[in-house]
Amino acid sequence: MKFSGSHDIDIGQETLWNSLRNVDVLAASMPGCESFEQMAVDGESYKFVIATRIGPMKARFVGKMDTELIDPPNSYKLVGSGNAGSAGAARGEVLIKLRPIGPEKTCLAFDASVAITGRMAQIGGKMIHSTAEAFASQFFQNLSRNAQTSDKVEQAPEFRLPAFGIIGGKRAAVFFAASLFLIWLGYVLLRG
Repeated sequence: MKFSGSHDIDIGQETLWNSLRNVDVLAASMPGCESFEQMAVDGESYKFVIATRIGPMKARFVGKMDTELIDPPNSYKLVGSGNAGSAGAARGEVLIKLRPIGPEKTCLAFDASVAITGRMAQIGGKMIHSTAEAFASQFFQNLSRNAQTSDKVEQAPEFRLPAFGIIGGKRAAVFFAASLFLIWLGYVLLRG
């Protein structure tokens, strides 16, 4: 599965680059991150533990991530994989590109591809795509906040996507009302 996007962040390119390369800022910005550590071997590899919830399914991914194609302060690529036991496994890569919009504003663009196996893969592409977008959105909100105050980062909460997480706004209200109507209709028909 492939997805991409971009976010304008009110931080200069150099500051944002340094934040993206700061282990503490990254760990605090990732929703559900329990640990994120730089491996001493080369300084470009990391090990992580991330807890996530998609509807009723909870997973705890343990994995490794490597940094490649580093072009400071413009771009780099993250390649990683994680295993969540019986829930499944994920493998993916993301190319991150920074482009200055002004002295204190940067466009962060990303192109990602993810492959998921196991029980999580059975959820379906639409739910997984929505989850990935929601996770990315939370990450960028957290990154914007933590990059500005990199000496005092705020840990992101566990990532949760509720069952209605794939449906937003008015469509969620209609879906919920239709579900209640069907439950009520079933009750009336069964009663008499």
